[in-house]
Amino acid sequence: MKELRLENIEDAIERQVVGIIREYENCSVGNVIKDLSLSYSRGLKVIQSLKQKGWVTSHTNPPFLNLNVQLI
Repeated sequence: MKELRLENIEDAIERQVVGIIREYENCSVGNVIKDLSLSYSRGLKVIQSLKQKGWVTSHTNPPFLNLNVQLI
């Protein structure tokens, strides 16, 4: 598993999303959108970006997000 420093994430919204996913044991897209007051489409775009970078994974049943990196 890759290591990632939260403070090294340049995009402030991505940094906040990673922090939220770390806080929740079972984090959903809805948790991210609600906690950051994002629109649904903006929230999905940020999560997709994090998935493409390999920092976040998701499961469809149940629909939870998980970190795919070790935050240091």
